[in-house]
Amino acid sequence: MGDSTDKFDDNYGIMMKEIELIQDIIKRMAHNSFLIKGWAITLILTTFLLKSDDLEKGALISLVPLVGFWFLDSFYLSTERNYRKLHEWIIANRKHSLDFCFDLSLKKVEKKESFISVLFSKTMFLFYIPLLSIVVIILTLS
Repeated sequence: MGDSTDKFDDNYGIMMKEIELIQDIIKRMAHNSFLIKGWAITLILTTFLLKSDDLEKGALISLVPLVGFWFLDSFYLSTERNYRKLHEWIIANRKHSLDFCFDLSLKKVEKKESFISVLFSKTMFLFYIPLLSIVVIILTLS
């Protein structure tokens, strides 16, 4: 009985370090997503301000960073969600086995969050559709 307790204690320490590494990755992805949103707003507003004499050109030009940042933000969010699933897998399986120990690749995640599903998710729509709406309104009014 003592051997199984020792094995659990060893696995627990390994599991905690592995979880810490994954949490750091998740934090980094969330931070990147936050920065992307800030850059999206900044570049779109800057484009309008620099092209204030020709709003139609400014609106058309601002579509490029808007779509680019939408894709990049979706990539970061899908990666973050997949690492959250890896986090859950480690909590569920590390107690019993040291298979794939410190392997931070996402191959253990069975049902990965796809880039496309995140691209058209509520989370992305709530941020990028209002920005897109502003650009479209400016295009139609000018």
